[in-house]
Amino acid sequence: MATRIPPEILHTIFKELENHHLSKYILVSKYWCSNILPILWSNPLEKMYWQYHYRIIEVYISCLNKESKQILREHNIIHEATKESFSATYDYTQYLREVEFNGLYEACGNWLHLISDNDLNPSYNNNEEEEEDDDDENHDDGEDFATRLFNKCFHYARFSESRLSDSIKKSKKDNIYDKQLQSRIIFKEVLKLFVENRLIRYKLIIQSGFYSFNHLSVIPEIIPNGSHLDFMRINSNNQHSVLESLSPTFTSIDKLTIKCDDDDDGLASYLINGLPTINFLKIHMTNKDMPKLSNSINEVLIKNKDSLIHLWLKQGDAKNMKPSFWTEDTLIPFISSSPTNSLNRLTEFSLSIDASVNLIHLSTIIQNTCGLLEYLFLKWEIEQDSQNSCLLFQSILENCQKLSGIFITTSIDTIKFIPRFLMECSKLKYLGVDCLRKDNLDLTDWLPKIGMAIRNRNNNDSLTQIELLGFYFKFISSVKSFNEFLDDCSSNNGDKCEKDDLLELYFHNAIDWMNEEKIILLRQYANSDKIQCSLSEIDEIVLYNIENNIL
Repeated sequence: MATRIPPEILHTIFKELENHHLSKYILVSKYWCSNILPILWSNPLEKMYWQYHYRIIEVYISCLNKESKQILREHNIIHEATKESFSATYDYTQYLREVEFNGLYEACGNWLHLISDNDLNPSYNNNEEEEEDDDDENHDDGEDFATRLFNKCFHYARFSESRLSDSIKKSKKDNIYDKQLQSRIIFKEVLKLFVENRLIRYKLIIQSGFYSFNHLSVIPEIIPNGSHLDFMRINSNNQHSVLESLSPTFTSIDKLTIKCDDDDDGLASYLINGLPTINFLKIHMTNKDMPKLSNSINEVLIKNKDSLIHLWLKQGDAKNMKPSFWTEDTLIPFISSSPTNSLNRLTEFSLSIDASVNLIHLSTIIQNTCGLLEYLFLKWEIEQDSQNSCLLFQSILENCQKLSGIFITTSIDTIKFIPRFLMECSKLKYLGVDCLRKDNLDLTDWLPKIGMAIRNRNNNDSLTQIELLGFYFKFISSVKSFNEFLDDCSSNNGDKCEKDDLLELYFHNAIDWMNEEKIILLRQYANSDKIQCSLSEIDEIVLYNIENNIL
């Protein structure tokens, strides 16, 4: 009966199941196995705990051609899997859809260390062979070593940096360079195998604390020039000179994330020489002087004005930081009103600055987005030109009719625009409000107006319902105005909405500044199922105070 289900339907069902279940269902029949393998082996290094990554490499080595296995043996990599006569039942590389270079290299190193440090190979010792022989009698004939691997060792886990065990780290120093060379050879030959599959997406993740990336130098030898990198995340330091060689290899990147800790020569050379086309760019800056990296990033921004879909810029987390280079210079490519500076694909723009910002520059950028923005996040501490604050908010109203989510910093002069956002942005679902560090806003007059805007929006079927309204700052208000606000927010919700569809209100760190009378009101409305409001933090503090006789 199970074999009569079309493969398209089976595949849709299996994709919804957790992977550790699939590793059992793979044994049901050969038909199910053929439909589950493409899911399990689409990115096995991410789907298995790092302790079992060496087994994945073992399977891929068994899939190598005779020439590649001969190269491994010539470099003294002797193992059952490197024998020409040994091969996997399936070509598992045909299912691979995503690979991360450093994760692959580490897995190759893990496998090499394990087969070198153990007299008996854990994957092929006599006891396991006997167990596998016994299993063969009970399983479908489509099962091989890789299938049993998932059945016995599979665990669903998110990808994390693999770490060698203590025993592996104690490898003798006189062998370390040979091991590095051998690991690079394995990495190179496995990568050759992967390149034959043109459906694979490549990723490169360089975490803090990695010091050697010489293995990446083999990539230009294997992967053709002009290739696409699906994702690149890097913490900048001075150890990435190998990146320079990748400029002609990867000329386009879908998502690039950079945390700029130091002026990285290698990364700067890669960016400035290749000027890759980028769709998603995320940059986290500090106030350090980074002239080479800042110049290369500016050049990348200038080139990618027409291709950027998501632009995320953030400066530091520390207080009292000096303005970094990009608070003034990085925005320059976008602040001209010339048609050539139109950001005609940008749908998400995020700018978070722990320093000053030029509001007229932001206003011009908003105008240049051609009305396509769907998500807008603007957070700053100091305004260089506070007289232009209303101009920025007006620009958002006039040019961002497709906005689904907004987070924005307000002041006493611009809080009046929040009710207008609620009524004039027809697709708005999420609204977060912050304020300048120096301000302590009095919302006594404005809370009722914000609540009325939500009430009117709820009564207008042509407008989407607001799902989340968050206040990320301490404000002042009378109990009466706060009560009116809550009453309007809960209007027309309770009778026609499920609980999950109710408006969610969020007050950041409310327990630190909201008085008891308002907290009681908030709890009453939340308990009446008229609004959603997370009270766990508040209730925990109240319970603590009661237990300790503080109240």
